[in-house]
Amino acid sequence: MSEINYQALRELAKQATQGEWVAFISPGKYGTYAVHTPGDNHHGDIVDWPGFDGQKNAENNARYIAAFNPEVVQALLDEREAQSKRIAELEANFTVLAVENASMKLFIRGCCYVFDGEQDEISDAYICATDGGMPQTPATDAFLAEVRAQGVEMFAECAYTLEHHDHAVAFAAELRKGGSQ
Repeated sequence: MSEINYQALRELAKQATQGEWVAFISPGKYGTYAVHTPGDNHHGDIVDWPGFDGQKNAENNARYIAAFNPEVVQALLDEREAQSKRIAELEANFTVLAVENASMKLFIRGCCYVFDGEQDEISDAYICATDGGMPQTPATDAFLAEVRAQGVEMFAECAYTLEHHDHAVAFAAELRKGGSQ
């Protein structure tokens, strides 16, 4: 697919006639298919040549052009821009999660020891973990709190009573704040 100049497309859409467009169909042997804009202004025949397919698709083409009016173009471009921002936000979040997880792996390899029951006392590695040597993972904690809260909200949607639903929604909000873990 060729490069799309989204800014140029937006400018063209802003300059075009705004409002809902309607396909006007005049069937016949060589029917014409026009697009009308608000106020029933006729903006020319979109398809008035039989073409190679004998206008089998002319009516559909006219309806498509009418449906893809400037307001629709601008709305789609706005939605695309919002989704691009959301993707960038999610990518940044995942980068933070990856860094936190990498630091946890390094900590585990370097400081942790699994107590297998044969030792007489708890190792220094356990003390290291409990004394604050373990890296903090606020992004991971927030992500997991959100996952838990979404699970509770899924439960709330299928709750049998309003009381259960309200309790589940309140519990989900508490999870997001970091409580009831």
